[in-house]
Amino acid sequence: MKTTYGAKGGRKDGLYDDVTKRSFAGFADLCADGSGGFYVTEATTAPRRTAHFAADGSVVREWYGGQRWAPHAATEGDNPNVLWVGSQYGWVMRVLVDYERKSWTVHSCYQYSKLADGLVGDSHNEGGYFRVYKRDGVTYLALEKLPTILKVDEKNWKLLPVTICGSVHHASSSIKGWAGKSAAYQWNDANGDGMPQQAEVTFYESAIPNSWEPHIVADLSCFTMSESQGKRQVRKFGVTRWNDVGAPIYGTMPHGDMFSDCPTRFHPQHFADTRWSVFMHQDQKSGRLYAAFNDWTRNWCDYDDAFMQQWSAKGESMWTVSQLGKGYSVPGEVRTHLRGIAGIAHDCVVAIDNDGGSNTQKLFGKLSYVWDSDGLFVGGLMDSMESKDIAKHWYQLGGEFCHASVSTLPDGDVLFFGNWENEMRVYRISGWNGWQRQSGRVRRTAPAAPHTGQGLTVTSFEDAAMTKQREVAIDRQIDRTWSPTKLAPGGLRWTGTLLPTYGPAYVGPWSVRGDKECFDGSCRGSRDNNASISFRFRGTSIRVVGKTGPNYGFANIDLDGQPQPQFDGYSSEVKRDATLFAKDNLSDGDHEVTVNVVGWHGKPRNKASSDSWVDVDKFVVNCLDCDDAGLPHTFTAQADGKVTLWLNRSEILSQSEPRSIRQELTTKPIKILRQQIPLQLNYSNATANGGLLLQWSHPFQPKQPIATSSLYPLTPGGYTIENLRHAGNIP
Repeated sequence: MKTTYGAKGGRKDGLYDDVTKRSFAGFADLCADGSGGFYVTEATTAPRRTAHFAADGSVVREWYGGQRWAPHAATEGDNPNVLWVGSQYGWVMRVLVDYERKSWTVHSCYQYSKLADGLVGDSHNEGGYFRVYKRDGVTYLALEKLPTILKVDEKNWKLLPVTICGSVHHASSSIKGWAGKSAAYQWNDANGDGMPQQAEVTFYESAIPNSWEPHIVADLSCFTMSESQGKRQVRKFGVTRWNDVGAPIYGTMPHGDMFSDCPTRFHPQHFADTRWSVFMHQDQKSGRLYAAFNDWTRNWCDYDDAFMQQWSAKGESMWTVSQLGKGYSVPGEVRTHLRGIAGIAHDCVVAIDNDGGSNTQKLFGKLSYVWDSDGLFVGGLMDSMESKDIAKHWYQLGGEFCHASVSTLPDGDVLFFGNWENEMRVYRISGWNGWQRQSGRVRRTAPAAPHTGQGLTVTSFEDAAMTKQREVAIDRQIDRTWSPTKLAPGGLRWTGTLLPTYGPAYVGPWSVRGDKECFDGSCRGSRDNNASISFRFRGTSIRVVGKTGPNYGFANIDLDGQPQPQFDGYSSEVKRDATLFAKDNLSDGDHEVTVNVVGWHGKPRNKASSDSWVDVDKFVVNCLDCDDAGLPHTFTAQADGKVTLWLNRSEILSQSEPRSIRQELTTKPIKILRQQIPLQLNYSNATANGGLLLQWSHPFQPKQPIATSSLYPLTPGGYTIENLRHAGNIP
């Protein structure tokens, strides 16, 4: 070694200037450039660079490669030209951005994990790792976890931890040594050295309630969501005072103040993974608190429900909107699941959707959802894109799109910061200045008594293209006959939902579990208490078939509302075609069997079993196998003219060329569940002696017109195939 390069001990945290760049940290690889210089790669420290050095040790060029997975970016206060960006795990960069030149430079780099004698850990918040706020001219980095607050020393460009709250069990050895039998602690730096001393620590006998992902807001208060005494509640740990070195003190630790109850849809009996179930954000101006909920967690990216909630600044529940889309999601529904709240823009809340992976087959799509302050759906940030000279893949956010933020510019445009795999991307969203809120009146009355279906909404048109609307009515059945004295309109469109009378219906999270040895290649399973499947049938015998194994649990069985013997699914080896329940000699009529999962939170629990799964494969009625995926229904239309039928927004029947006389069209058997399913039927070009009759059949019913009791007049959101196609939601 003839020459040494860089500072002894390696590159220090802080300002990343021309002198600092000549030193090294997180060294991973080295190679010569053939001209006396060399290349280095630094993979484990910010800014995760590859750098080319000349023979004299000067930096020729740097490349900043992929940062940590799904890097998060936050503006410094309200300044979009200064970003704090996640780099290597436990590291953060302060970045200066010139939007006019479309360039950026690294200003400084910091390792925040392991600071304060190891008290500062990394943030694993799946909706955002950190926030950056300004108070009295001082910049604070707040990790999105139980209060972990770091102050930026801008004279020396250092990160100084000032307040940390947490569990003694996960604390440093020094905290554990001082804690005695205490369960929780709060450390507030008193002398400005960023290191805990025993006199600076407050201990608590009670633990801080376990929480879904916490959220630190602009005044550094902390909102958490926890479960206690059968309730799920939002709690607030407010900053009650500040000490002389600028450390916030949380005077209501360890329990905080009760802010509000969670909506009943996020029920304590529904299992909800702490990583992905709740993401919160407070509107700094109004004080409103928002939460993006994912309920009934099955697995990563796999939920039974997703919705947005707003509370007032005083904790009053204001509204709950949206749901997880089934099949084709319509505007305002959640496509995959809500993966965080990017922030507030023009009094609207912006939430993001994780696409569930790289999603390379669809390079852009429903990445965001925007609701106004009254819960009215506005649209998505990328509903309209500038595609001239810009490849569509640049609009791709994902590979696990889970961190985002927004910043409103003086001219009204909004900057949207998101991630694609290991990149952080910035988009400028225009059109806000021309956007006008819709207004109107909503009248609330007492809920109507439960009722069966009323029929479908039918809209008649003067023209076959269905552009000149004539009138709207309710049809109890789809059965029309024309004559020279009763001519058909130019077009008819029936819309609404279909609710089958028979077949399986699911409550709670059930996962499709592929198994070639099961009936039709799969079964459905759940391990969460209060998840259930009910099967309505007509017959004199019933057998419920599923699986048993070393990780299977208990199921409670009901037949026609009467409890039956409990089923224990445990066996030392996996067994298929296991009978969960069987009953013969039933009256020849309608019956309903229900399988309720006891679940891992329920009792009793088979101690020999490693889990509480219940799998249902099929229902056998009078020796006829009926799949867990749905009861096969066949639809038949007798029609002239042109006819198209959509079920769950998928085309299942079409007569695209006009017919002068009635012809019968029949679908293949379609498995459908006993739930309300969007239905639409378009009919045009009818003749003077034609007509239309829609019928259905299934194993428990011969072909007949669809009963009024199974038809409902409203589709989710009121959308038709035509306007969904216009919005790009369906082909």
